[in-house]
Amino acid sequence: MRAEFQPLIADTRYIPDWQFMEDYIKSLHSEPITTTRGAAESLSLGVDKWEEFRVRNLFDITRGQRLIADDREQGKLSYFSASQDNNGCTDYISNPLFVDKDALIYDTFGDCYYVSGEFTASDEISILHNTNMTEKSGLFIATIMSANKYKYAFGRKAFQNKFIDNIIKLPIQRDVFGNPVIDPDKKYSDKGYIPDWDFMERYIDSLPYSDKIA
Repeated sequence: MRAEFQPLIADTRYIPDWQFMEDYIKSLHSEPITTTRGAAESLSLGVDKWEEFRVRNLFDITRGQRLIADDREQGKLSYFSASQDNNGCTDYISNPLFVDKDALIYDTFGDCYYVSGEFTASDEISILHNTNMTEKSGLFIATIMSANKYKYAFGRKAFQNKFIDNIIKLPIQRDVFGNPVIDPDKKYSDKGYIPDWDFMERYIDSLPYSDKIA
């Protein structure tokens, strides 16, 4: 007579040790994060008064250079490539093909980050410079640039020829009467608008925990 088949049933009698988990977290050598900035201090964005800018007009853009993993020598210089982990920093090396610093990086999947200090990057990274851009205004713009991420995927990577004509909106410089300050040379905009770099920096500085930006 055949033995009756008995389905395997997971043992559900275990009970998570909630107290251990809580005690472990409490035992870590850390302190609660505090900030000197309050939410009420944040500036109003006034997005309805922003104007359009084409990426190619805002930045000097260069492309990184690929250094395959087998050729990299371990070191302390940050190496960036297309990755959503650790803001795109995938290695630390000592033999870069080039060194850049203080710039936005834009990867082939449409993620944008500001990198403070020296770094190097693969050919999946476009490097964006503007002499008026600081770390905080760079963080502001990185958030806006990343909003175009939906346009890109593995089959349509964000190489320079695809994203330089993207249009983003930014706050613009205005006079004391609220009228746009117009650049006769139209460096950044066909209409002569000028990005308000100072406002972008002040906005980031007004956010809670902005005092923790290294």
